[in-house]
Amino acid sequence: MAMLRSVTTIFLLLIIGSAICFAQPRMRAFGGRQVMRYKTKDDSLQLLTVQQKIDELISKKKFRQRTLDSLMEIQKQLYERTYFVMVYEPRRDLVLSDSLVKFENLDEVYGVSVYKKKEIPAIVFQCKNLIELEIIGCQLNELPAQLSELPNLTRLYLFNNSGTKSLRLPKNNTIRILDIKTRQPALLPRSYKNFSALDLLDLSENKLTRFPKGARHNKNLKELNLQRNELTLQQRLKKHKSLERLALHSNKISEVPPSIKNFPNLRKLNFNLNQVSRVHKNIGRLKNLEQLSFYTNRLTAIPDGVYDLPRLTEIDLFYNEIEEIGPRFVNWKNLTTLYLSHNKLTTLPENIDTLKMLTGIYVWENRIGKIPDAIGNMRQLRFLRINHNYLKTIPQSFFRLPNIEEIDFSHNYITEVPESIFNYPKLKIIAIVNNPWTKETWEMIRRKTEELRKREVYVHISEE
Repeated sequence: MAMLRSVTTIFLLLIIGSAICFAQPRMRAFGGRQVMRYKTKDDSLQLLTVQQKIDELISKKKFRQRTLDSLMEIQKQLYERTYFVMVYEPRRDLVLSDSLVKFENLDEVYGVSVYKKKEIPAIVFQCKNLIELEIIGCQLNELPAQLSELPNLTRLYLFNNSGTKSLRLPKNNTIRILDIKTRQPALLPRSYKNFSALDLLDLSENKLTRFPKGARHNKNLKELNLQRNELTLQQRLKKHKSLERLALHSNKISEVPPSIKNFPNLRKLNFNLNQVSRVHKNIGRLKNLEQLSFYTNRLTAIPDGVYDLPRLTEIDLFYNEIEEIGPRFVNWKNLTTLYLSHNKLTTLPENIDTLKMLTGIYVWENRIGKIPDAIGNMRQLRFLRINHNYLKTIPQSFFRLPNIEEIDFSHNYITEVPESIFNYPKLKIIAIVNNPWTKETWEMIRRKTEELRKREVYVHISEE
């Protein structure tokens, strides 16, 4: 099997692939697509030129990493100058309401899209096995009570409704998923209580400036999506007893308020891509929280209350300005994944082996000068990414780890490693690029690389 030349190349291909997708209209499951707009025509032409250069470069067997990095940075800057317009169209896997007259048996229709109507056509309510209903570009002030006559209807999508007032919801005990997108947040329902079976409420991309209060009485609501709005959380948050998953990424939040405690059963909480610099200690009262993410914010320290979350299994603190992991991290007895890359860490805790369940440590792009000896006691550890730091040595204890699958020590100051670094029985990926190896170590690395590649282990030892 032909081997890819390097782990970094794999990662770059993934990033570039995502960027290519990002450059195209992004299709959504609900039939919406984000169409990219450019501030100037020149930006559009330049982005196309840069993308072509990237494609040409990675198609070569050898290329300079620095050249690729430079092109990627230009591409990133161009993307930052773009914006998106959301366009909603009927999903292709749904039947247009205008086409229902062609069906001899409406019981065979499971999904319908109503597109640009003043009201929902009566024939829709004859589809007794209907599961999904999509309503796009209509002019409704209230949803019809006949929805309750569709016993299997569980998913309702309502996009760009242009009513004249806040949408009223009828009583319904079957709809579990409600997704509303509107250019006018004042048209959103004031209350969702009438949808008693509601499990997931998606109000993302509605230009909301205040946390919606209308769902706090929905006893079965488990998930609330509020991403890509304009929320600040400056008002007091009402209690949502049943909520387990709350998505708040891409808003305008700078401070997590004391009332965050009013989501006592949260298991997953996402603050990604905000400007959070302060977090009230009451976050520590979310004792059921398992996943917490502050990816790309402005934290200078791990918030005190976060150390009081004993059920955390995953914490993402990528892209902040955190300088240390405080001693109370030992409370994270159930933590399996620690994401702390792109911060200002200078060390890892000497007693990091306290985290017996930890399988992944991701701390690249920091200022770490030493790996603690205790890491050798972490029997569950499978992934260690500590590239782009200031390491000079690797502790001997590290070579005792039985379950290591992926290692990245690239871009450090390591001069020697023993052969045992290549002998992990479960090793799948190893990257040790750009270290000042001694001549003897480099010769050993090249020899072991050939052996590993025969075992189909991805090995990255050079930027060429």
